[in-house]
Amino acid sequence: MARWFSLGLLLSVIIIMTVLFYRIVAGFLIPLFLAVILVIMFRPLHKWVLTKWKGREHLAAAITTTVIAGVVLLPILLIMTLSAMEARTLLSQLETKEITEQLNKFRMKWGLDFDFAKEMRYLETSFDTLHEKAKQGGFFPKWPIATGESPRS
Repeated sequence: MARWFSLGLLLSVIIIMTVLFYRIVAGFLIPLFLAVILVIMFRPLHKWVLTKWKGREHLAAAITTTVIAGVVLLPILLIMTLSAMEARTLLSQLETKEITEQLNKFRMKWGLDFDFAKEMRYLETSFDTLHEKAKQGGFFPKWPIATGESPRS
């Protein structure tokens, strides 16, 4: 009886430890797999650099790493820069009023309009007008609270 209990306890501890180990290591499995793939892919380049630099391990590793980073990171950086420039150009060309009108037409066409839609659009345009005038300055009167004066004086 004691043997079965100790065996069951031992197996349950092993199972719990295995599950906990997997949960800790699971986040590292994909990066380790990708590292193995990169080593397999770039091993010939490293061997070539190693023979060119006459067996200097550290220098060959540094040169290989620099070449790989340049080959991989520079195109990514270039693509990201071009994408950001295109997005900036696109945003500067967009007309928000045209987009709003197109959305309104789409809502009406597909029956997605809601109750009080006209009133909500009126409020939206009123708020937009107030916002634009506030950005220009001089629209709001000087409130007593803003000037530090007492409202009752």
